[in-house]
Amino acid sequence: MDNIEKVFKRAEVQNLREFFSCGIDCEDAINKPYNERIRSAERRLERELRKRIPDDEEFDKVLSVVYECAGEAEEAYMEIGIVCGARLILNLMRQ
Repeated sequence: MDNIEKVFKRAEVQNLREFFSCGIDCEDAINKPYNERIRSAERRLERELRKRIPDDEEFDKVLSVVYECAGEAEEAYMEIGIVCGARLILNLMRQ
């Protein structure tokens, strides 16, 4: 079973309750706006790449591939999140 199927199997109200009751503390991330969190991560990535790839043209090529990959992952995780949300709603309706 792959990781995505494991995520879907955990999309139960009981698991959500357990997370909220005993889950990890994420206050730093929660208190920052999404755009700020994303831009901060982008700046870190760009700084690290710039250290390793000083040539502007090569830097732009690599950064483009990284952002393309990140975009694909973002789309996939959004779809997974929607499916998990729908499964949680169905689970709540059965209660």
